[in-house]
Amino acid sequence: MSESKSASVVFTNSSLLAKNAQLTADSAKTAAEVAQEQAITAQKTADGKNSIYRGTNPNTVPTSGLKEGDIYFTADTLYTWNGSSWEKTVSDTTGEEIRKKVEDAMA
Repeated sequence: MSESKSASVVFTNSSLLAKNAQLTADSAKTAAEVAQEQAITAQKTADGKNSIYRGTNPNTVPTSGLKEGDIYFTADTLYTWNGSSWEKTVSDTTGEEIRKKVEDAMA
């Protein structure tokens, strides 16, 4: 009898392990479904917004299909699409340019 009791305990432990494994799998599946829904929602939210481009030369970025306010980064300059061309917005020399304009205006 002790053998069948022992076998029953092993069976019970295996059942618990299987049940826990199933619960873990179900939980992982639910988490994946939630993540997928969030990704779909994020994509829908991003559609229609401004785009951000990176590169070394704004002349290589397409000029069709852009929206006013799109941004283009190079290593040292930020450009903003003004509706017809890329306009330099900020660069490594922006601070110097501002200081010089202020000095010129005050002179």
